[in-house]
Amino acid sequence: MDKLVMRYVGNRFHILFALCANIHFLLGHLQHYFSIVCKKDFCKDTLAALKLDKVQSELLVGGLFGKCLTGPWMTCLYRRKSLLNIESGQVLNGAYAKLGDLVRDPKMLWAETCNCFDIANGEDPVAKHIRSVHPNEFAL
Repeated sequence: MDKLVMRYVGNRFHILFALCANIHFLLGHLQHYFSIVCKKDFCKDTLAALKLDKVQSELLVGGLFGKCLTGPWMTCLYRRKSLLNIESGQVLNGAYAKLGDLVRDPKMLWAETCNCFDIANGEDPVAKHIRSVHPNEFAL
């Protein structure tokens, strides 16, 4: 067995966190849709939830984790198919150390360069948007 660390462990987390980022990015449009366009009962409940500061903070932080951790995880481990098990262990150990830094200083998530896997950050309007939102105490 040449691979001991499964490459796809972060896939489900990444989908969840990517959705958080995109929902936060589209928040105004979604609120408009659920208040004006959609008239079903579940739309009222969804709109009420989207207006809550706590929900917005959770979407924000989930999105930031997607941009800092799971997106780079997917890029690093998915696209490097030749990555050997020993190398992936070293990569994951480096990411683990950077996560420790995030625990000590959560404001790092808002830094444009925050990336647990040393993957180049391209131009990303969603990342730019969520990193421009000032963190509240709950988010931190």
